[in-house]
Amino acid sequence: MKNTAKAHLYKHPLPFSLGIIALMLLFFQMSGKDDIMRDHRGRTALYLAAEQGDTSRLRAMLQADQEPDQRDNCKWTPLMRAAQNGHGEAVRLLLQYGADVNAYDKGGYSVLMVAASREQPAMLQALMEHGARIDTVDNSLGW
Repeated sequence: MKNTAKAHLYKHPLPFSLGIIALMLLFFQMSGKDDIMRDHRGRTALYLAAEQGDTSRLRAMLQADQEPDQRDNCKWTPLMRAAQNGHGEAVRLLLQYGADVNAYDKGGYSVLMVAASREQPAMLQALMEHGARIDTVDNSLGW
């Protein structure tokens, strides 16, 4: 009887495969995994658009209700990456769509700390006008 059941699975693999796929989807849904495609570093298309300063792609994704605070494997946000790379227009766009101006990466670096490394006063001013805290300290060096 066991051989018959086993043979039945191999004769009709489609229903078995669909069941496995349904279970996997349920598992990922219950485990809190997001459904956004990511590369090996955890970067999403929105994150990469912010990193590159591609405001037309960034705007389209934000208008399609993409979460502005998608994080990579190091907990960097698109706002952090846009600020680091000096993309002021991308920074303003992300802030307009509610990006967390006080987000921290896993080392405790804030968006304002990252932006300060670029020496762009207008960007720092925009972040502070959106509520960026100036009294934060990183986890490793106490900066």
